[in-house]
Parts: sequence; C-alpha cells; structure tokens
Amino acid sequence: MALKWKELEIILSEARPLLEGSALQKVMQSGDFAGGEAMSFQGFGEAAGPWRLFLSLVKDNTCAALLPDGLKFDSAPEPTSFVMVLRKHLLGKRVRTIDQVHGERVFLIHFEGGYSLVVELIPKYGNLLLLEEWSQENNSGKCLGSFRKVSLETGAIYRLPPPPPASEGHVRDLDRGEGSYNSAVAEFYWQLLSTSEFESWKREWRQRVRASLKKMKSARDNAKSDLEQAQEAELFQQRGKALFAKLYELGPRALPKEKSITIDELVIPLDRAKNYADNAELLFKKAKKFTRAVGELAERMSSLEEKCAGLEALAAKVELAKEEEALLALSKDFTRAGLEIPERKQEEKKESVAKPYLEASSSDGFLILCGRNQEENRKVTFQESRGNDLWVHVKGLPGAHVVVKCQKNKTIPLTTLLEAAQLALYHSKIRKGKRAEVDYTQRKHVRAIKGTLAEVTYTGNKTLYVEADPEVIKRLMRS
Repeated sequence: MALKWKELEIILSEARPLLEGSALQKVMQSGDFAGGEAMSFQGFGEAAGPWRLFLSLVKDNTCAALLPDGLKFDSAPEPTSFVMVLRKHLLGKRVRTIDQVHGERVFLIHFEGGYSLVVELIPKYGNLLLLEEWSQENNSGKCLGSFRKVSLETGAIYRLPPPPPASEGHVRDLDRGEGSYNSAVAEFYWQLLSTSEFESWKREWRQRVRASLKKMKSARDNAKSDLEQAQEAELFQQRGKALFAKLYELGPRALPKEKSITIDELVIPLDRAKNYADNAELLFKKAKKFTRAVGELAERMSSLEEKCAGLEALAAKVELAKEEEALLALSKDFTRAGLEIPERKQEEKKESVAKPYLEASSSDGFLILCGRNQEENRKVTFQESRGNDLWVHVKGLPGAHVVVKCQKNKTIPLTTLLEAAQLALYHSKIRKGKRAEVDYTQRKHVRAIKGTLAEVTYTGNKTLYVEADPEVIKRLMRS
C-alpha cells in the first residue's frame, strides 16, 4: 500500500527542520533490497546533525521517510546513470526548501544552485526527476534526467499538474512507540520491502517465461501467415493457367509494364523484372510449393498453439508463487519447456569494516579525514587524498594529518578549514592546550621524508591561530 498524501504531509513537516539548510553528502541506490527501486539521500546540518531520507519507488509501495539508525541497505554495485547525474549536480549542495503539492503524493526538494528534485510517489509508477531553472510562477523546470525512462526527454520542460480538489486525506494509525511518525513509516515499509529479494528472483522466472512465450507467439503468427498463404495454392494455380493461356497474345519474352494484369476478372500480380513466361512459371512453382506445405504448416500451427498455451499456464503459476518453495516446484515445468532455471543470488553479506582513520563531515558538507597515528597519517596523506585536497597539521609538533576533501568547482569555506584545524589540534600532543598555530597547504605540496613512516615536509603553507573548542570536536565526532 502506497503512502497517502496526508501521511506525506506529516512526514515532511517533521523532516523540514532537519533537511532545510543542511548539505547533501551521499546519494545511494539499493542493490537487491526493493529490487533496486529504493534510494537513500544522506546529509548533515550544522544544527540538526546527520539525516537519511529514504525513498521507495516500488509499485504500490511508494513512500518517503527519514530512516532511523538501525535500518540500512547496501548500495548497488553499478548505480544507474541517473544516480550518477544526481551525484554530479547535488552532492555538497544545501537544501533550500521542501514543497509538497497539496492533496498530491508529490513533493519537491529545492537545492542551492537552481536544482530541484521532484519526488512522485504515485502508487503505480513512482518516479524521481532532477530539474534545473525551476519557475515557482509557472511550476515548471528543465529536466536533467529521471529515474524511470518516461516520455519526458532530457532538456524537455516538466510541469507540475494542477492540484486535485481539496480533500481531508487519511492517516493510518501506525504504532509510533516513542519515536517520530517518520520512524514508524520507515519501519512499516521496510518490512514490506524486505520481501523484495524474493520478488527480484521471481521477476527472473517471470521474464524467462515471457521471453520464451513472446518468441513462440511470433513463430506461431509467422506459421499462421504462411498457412493462410499456402491455402491459396489453388488460386496461384488458376493465375498461372490464365496467364499461360494469354502468353502468345502478350508475348512470352515481353516484360510487363504494370504490377498486375486482369484476365477473365482474375487479378494476377506480376514481377516486372521477369517476362510473362517466367511470371507464369513462378505462379506454378508457388502453387506446387504451397500445396505441399499446407499439411506441414497445419501440423506446425497446432504444435505452436499447444506450446503457447503451456507457457501461458506456466506464467500464471509463476505469478501465483508466494514463496521460494513454490518457485522451485516449477523447475520440472521449466525443464520440459526448455527454459533455464534462474539461480538464486546468495551473496555473502560483508561485515562492515571500520576505516583505518577518522572520517567527519564539516558544517558545510565537506568530508574531513584525520589520522590518529603514523599508520593512519600515511593512509590519509598518501593514499586517500589528491593533489588539490587541503592538508592540515599543527605547526612544528607531532600530531594528526588532517585532509579536507575538495569538491568540484567549490572553494573550501573558512568554517570547514577551522573545523579541520580543531581536529588537528585535538589529535596532537598539545590536546589540552588552549591555542596553537596550525598550518595548511594543498596536498600536492606535501612530501614524505625517506626512511620514515609518516614524517613529511611541506611548502606553500599558511598559518591559522586556533583556540580549542570542545563543542566543535563533539559535533565533528558525532558526524
């Protein structure tokens, strides 16, 4: 059952304080979970902290909700091109506003930079569209891509439909416990969608039957067309005789000027590349060929009709299957029909491995990496960072290597730089000090000292005077 518009209104009212003003950090598409038709948008707000917005686009189970910490799915190993478009345009962008179309299961998330994400939670056909140049006056914008391939092409103008007549709406009585309405909705739909791994496997059974049935019907239709033509064998014989009787009048070696000729009210098709004698011979050959083929084609038609009926019955059995055992019981039917039995994907669930360094998100949505010992420092500086990333270190003292990952076409803000400096100060030998000098430079200006594990030299640096702020450290650790 899909989310209702009134329920979506409650969900968005709870989500707005968390999302608006925060930066989007990650876009994920589910793998096996929900058949790949679920999305997760993760972000961080300076005041509200981290959040995850869950979207299900599964037919009849469309929904949106903030995810509680316990619900997680693995990202698809090969995300769609649309997901890559979302990452290109939205990562690092702040959410400006969230608007719902009143009375509809449609809402828009407007980002800085002129981008808008349209979320259509239509029960039969949920979809996501990325737009730019949104016009509040015309309720329209230019489409940059969509999750489902619809008639709207990239570059076309998307327009919101007019809102439906006002209605009171309906809200289901979900067990909230002590949590929010978002948590209750997320857990409710999570349970519904957890069966999607079986549905994904069932879809493979269905597709194999349908593909075979399509080919069989095509062969049957071709055989039917041949049979109808073959049943005209007597007509070809009559045409041949009529043309042969007129050969000397027409001229055996003459080429016809028209595509057909009428003799004794009988229309005879002609091949203008052949003379009249060759056309008569061709008609006799077709008559002979079709006479022989009638019996064979009739037998073939009967066999193909029987196979089509069998595959249609098998497709119906696949649709009725509600569990794994019911599908496996159809294995013999698949073998008899010459179909390959789909294998169940049993991927081992990888245990989450903690990264060998500290990761944090800045208030501006930038990723900060921090090494806490020599091994971690080496990884952060020489394995996880690139030349244009910003490298931060306490001046003249042993301590953490801190890297701020740069984002395309964006300058690292001073707030993010100061937060990185706080981490460098906290993970140094003067952690308890009040203030210190902290150097920063681009990673490409940092060089390792030969014969050491993580000692470096650097150039092109600038210096900050940083005063320890425990509240900033707590916030960064939580992120």
